[in-house]
Amino acid sequence: MLQFIATNLDPACQKDALTYAIARISKCLTAEKLITDRCKKVNIPGTKTPNHKYWLFPVVVDSPDDVCKFMAAKGFDVTRGTSQLGCVEDYFRSFSSASNAPRLTPTCTSIMNNLVYLPITPEMSDKNLIRLVTYLNLA
Repeated sequence: MLQFIATNLDPACQKDALTYAIARISKCLTAEKLITDRCKKVNIPGTKTPNHKYWLFPVVVDSPDDVCKFMAAKGFDVTRGTSQLGCVEDYFRSFSSASNAPRLTPTCTSIMNNLVYLPITPEMSDKNLIRLVTYLNLA
């Protein structure tokens, strides 16, 4: 993200964009620590990679529809679904007659089926971030 800002934005916009990107990364790292410490049933994909930055903040939960409904009732817009993100196997299966064959990537399929996105932004107060994580743990 930071490299994109440095190389693709007009210099007049770079400072504001860089400040926002750093604030967003910082908020996501705070969220990652809180979720890891407090939500034992929630997994965050990609945390073992050395450099991971999220535009959206994905987490894997047991009952994504229930989590989305619960979080909405608490005032948080937690969403499901993906637009460009997907399991490669599903893409190939859509063009194949072997759609009933055993899955080759069950972990990927499980992650994609149980993924929700948390509304974490730099503008979110630490108090609301803690509320979100507390409710996520209860969901």
